[in-house]
Amino acid sequence: MDNEGLWGDQTDDQFIEELIKMGLNGVSKLQNENKKINFRAKLIPGFRYEKSLLKKIEEIDPSILVGYHWDALAMISKSDYSLTKIGFVGDPLDGPFSLRSKFNKRFHVKNSFLSNLKSLFIIYFLRRYMRSILNSMDLSFAFAAHHAEELSVLSKKKCRYIQTPMPLEKSSKTKSIKNTKTFSILLLGHMFGIATRLGMEYFIHEIYPELKRLFSSEENFSINIVGDGKDSLPRELISEFDKKEIKFLGPIKDLDSIIDESHILLVPIPVDLGIRVRILTSFSKKLPVVCHYSNSKGIPELKDGLNCLMSNDAKNLAEKCYFAFKNPENMQEIEKNAFDLVKNKFSVNFFSNTFQSLIGEKNAS
Repeated sequence: MDNEGLWGDQTDDQFIEELIKMGLNGVSKLQNENKKINFRAKLIPGFRYEKSLLKKIEEIDPSILVGYHWDALAMISKSDYSLTKIGFVGDPLDGPFSLRSKFNKRFHVKNSFLSNLKSLFIIYFLRRYMRSILNSMDLSFAFAAHHAEELSVLSKKKCRYIQTPMPLEKSSKTKSIKNTKTFSILLLGHMFGIATRLGMEYFIHEIYPELKRLFSSEENFSINIVGDGKDSLPRELISEFDKKEIKFLGPIKDLDSIIDESHILLVPIPVDLGIRVRILTSFSKKLPVVCHYSNSKGIPELKDGLNCLMSNDAKNLAEKCYFAFKNPENMQEIEKNAFDLVKNKFSVNFFSNTFQSLIGEKNAS
């Protein structure tokens, strides 16, 4: 979505005035709200603390400023800083809006015309602020490869992909081969995030029926769902999870014990918003992963049959799970390759070396 043209260098109020002149009903109400609140600080709270941060910078006199995620970048984005500014971000701020709208429509959540109009404006505001923030950075990085490309186009300034640093599992214990009669499938993620919500819907409607078809009555499988926010899901969707094989475990403190009991992590998220840290966490803990191809947009290092099992088809995803059940030796090799990937490309040392190298290039230019 391009911010050039009508918006240009106008203030937020000037932009809304132009829309009113174009005859868009309901915009005047939004304009009144705009006068009551600071949109920048409402949408990106980090803007509220620019002055406080400036005082702290004067106290500690650093040689470089590093911001982690959008609020922190907003805090350091003031143009009068003479320090080198480096920012790291995850998802684009406007990403969840369109996905949330599609999810709500499927579950009969109605939005008023004004509400939809406000959402559209908020997307424009967020994209404008993201562009301004990124342009104020000397170096910017995104943890998802496809978002790095998108943000580079948005800001017209290079945003680099950088791999997320992960701690490594010290234990050499394999998760692929277990002396249990029940094949245990793990799903991770809190239900407040729109990507996970869409993944849960896709799983129960499309993948679960295929799993039931594949596993015979003598072949047992279980599905453990770990994460907070079950009650935030639509009631119609929650009721569909009332199956004998499925357990909602909610938020748990000892994730390692659940991972140790699982054979695979299933990531059914069918949208390419963000980066799936749960995949990298599983890799680092030697738990094999079956996931939707959309997740490789953020992590292009994912390779089907090498370090994970992937598909963009629900039937085939279920078949991949069944393959993992029937072929633990094959999964052990995939598990090893996945762990090696994290060790070589997503380790703290690799991140540190890459970061220092890019800073060196920036200083030399």
